[in-house]
Amino acid sequence: MAENVKCISLFLEKEYQNKFPSIPVLAENDYFVEFNAYEVFLPKTWLEGVATSNTEQEESLNIFEVSVLRLLGIGNYSAVDLSEKLCLPLDLVQFICQRLKESGLLDSNRQITVRGRQKIGQATTNDEPVQDEIPHLLLMSRDNQKVMPMLFSRCEQVGELEKPHINMVVGSTGHAKNVRGRCLLVKERTKHPAMLTQGQIFDALRGLACKPGNRQQIRYDRKVHIASTYYAPIFLHAKAVLQNGFIDYAIVSDGESIHNDFLREYMERQIKGIDTKLKEKAYRLSTKQKKITKYDGRYPEIHVALRQQQKRTETADERRNTERQERQQVQGLAQAIEWALLYHLRKYPPPMELLASLEVQTPEENAQTLLNFAERLGLTAAKMHPKMFSRVYGRLVRGCLQSDNPSLAILLPLSIGTAAKVPDSRIVEALNTLPGTARIPFGDNEPTDIANKRENAFSFLNRLDRYGKEIRHNDEWHPIESDDAEKLYAAVRQFVQVLLPDYDNQQLMEDDSANASLQRLSAEITVMKALGEDVYMNMPPDLQEQFLKISPDKDDSEEKTGRQVLATKFVETLSIILEKILSSLLHAKPIINMEKSAVIARLQSQGISTDLSTVNDRYYENACQQQKATLGAYTLAYMASLNDTELTKFAEKKIPELAYEIAGYRGHSNNLNMVLDEALLLDLRHRVFEAVKYLGGFINE
Repeated sequence: MAENVKCISLFLEKEYQNKFPSIPVLAENDYFVEFNAYEVFLPKTWLEGVATSNTEQEESLNIFEVSVLRLLGIGNYSAVDLSEKLCLPLDLVQFICQRLKESGLLDSNRQITVRGRQKIGQATTNDEPVQDEIPHLLLMSRDNQKVMPMLFSRCEQVGELEKPHINMVVGSTGHAKNVRGRCLLVKERTKHPAMLTQGQIFDALRGLACKPGNRQQIRYDRKVHIASTYYAPIFLHAKAVLQNGFIDYAIVSDGESIHNDFLREYMERQIKGIDTKLKEKAYRLSTKQKKITKYDGRYPEIHVALRQQQKRTETADERRNTERQERQQVQGLAQAIEWALLYHLRKYPPPMELLASLEVQTPEENAQTLLNFAERLGLTAAKMHPKMFSRVYGRLVRGCLQSDNPSLAILLPLSIGTAAKVPDSRIVEALNTLPGTARIPFGDNEPTDIANKRENAFSFLNRLDRYGKEIRHNDEWHPIESDDAEKLYAAVRQFVQVLLPDYDNQQLMEDDSANASLQRLSAEITVMKALGEDVYMNMPPDLQEQFLKISPDKDDSEEKTGRQVLATKFVETLSIILEKILSSLLHAKPIINMEKSAVIARLQSQGISTDLSTVNDRYYENACQQQKATLGAYTLAYMASLNDTELTKFAEKKIPELAYEIAGYRGHSNNLNMVLDEALLLDLRHRVFEAVKYLGGFINE
């Protein structure tokens, strides 16, 4: 049965690369890791000018938020009551209440705070002092009661625990998305304390202050007593990520930092195989399609938005029969326009004087200013669409370039205003590519028919924006007769290419063969399947490298030819693998004092092959003394260390014959290509793998 639990997510619905675009990703897995949360009350002065996780710059409230606050200032209404009184959907009311909690305007019991009353102009009582301390959460590991050096604002989400996963719905109506991750439940070894010690609190704050590049750096004074109290068990949303370019070690992120060592170590104590699971997922993704194209992190949202429409051209007949897919594609085109405008503005940011002017003017004054800029640029049709310029004001201007939810209503007018001040802006050229738009700018005497054609640029964007909203809210759209998905796609792609000339020049990574990380990943997964995960993962890195050289995944590639030409190297690798394993096993045993002749006599008495009697006496002595020797010497010395039962099993696996055979091939290395063909090489490798699986049991003891 599902159970509601408290969760903290700094990722929300975003993927890792949306948060950290500089890190190329092969695969990622979501986890919800259980901690004990403690509420600490930090002086406001310690946090001034410092960003803390899950907090944003204070914004003005919209009319719905103000209405909810005012009702809660009158009485303690439930979400259902608020929904009925305000005639708003219940999930929207719940989302607004959550946002107000995140902003510190409501407490966890949905009671209006002092700051909330101040926000709506209500007087506070004398027993409600102005808040000089701000509550935050610190997270303590449940197994060893150590505190993670990271602050969280008290703005948890509700997740649904259905073992072994947690589902969490994030976003508002029309934007809601389900986030699902593996749940890591952690059993408490000892009962959690009722509060944190001052040492634990300040150690965590010191960890923040010492962390290079951390946005949460904080000024603190150890002489100040910090109050704390146990809050609740809580699940932190974490992502384990396999990097393209370095697959040996998975990144674990909390959403604030690229990698969190504390979090990874805590997770590793609860679950095995974080790296392996990621590698298997990346391998499945790489083999699912013949070619999987990934991008180097630039403009990922535009590629995602346009990707479905690009695939449409490959199977057009099938896709024409699916109306729902077409609606999703058109919605993606509307989003592509918005993201393209946002990236363009980040590349050519608006001048500070323009932003300052737009922040202090009224929306009507801003609209007139921006329409004048449009006319100056030759975009005379803009005046026929004044509503497209009426949403630019105050806080929307301040936050538009940092937003993760770009809006055409803000970005298009602001791009036009920027173009009037920044000569390098390409917005005019991009608008001129849209259907029916005149290419040649005119002055005040522009012919009427050309002006009417220019109108199509704004009409097109207005329609596309309307289509996107219709699909998002109602899952349907009503195109005019001349609009279909293919024509819209062609127009949007051309617009993006002109606005962002480097859009098509990004580095593509063909993961099926050209990518080094996926080649290594394929080799690792194949070897692990052949040997078993425990055997492979317990090997030292240098031995793992030897196995990757002879991985079976290369059998159908150009490596096959290389193996035949360089059979000497292939057999040498097989020999090194067995030498390293037998040597490590001998190092775990006492020094062997049995003469070589005694070993041979023992083998003869048990009917075991004595082919290794030709091993050099000095090398045998070296192997017994755990010094450098040969494969044959290691094998003979290892047999000397076994009891009768172990020796019989070892011989039944034909390992002595295998060692003798490989040693013999290495002795004839000059003519080895004439001795061994492809089938014999593969058979030799198979026998080595089987021997390693058997010996691996001893390695793990």
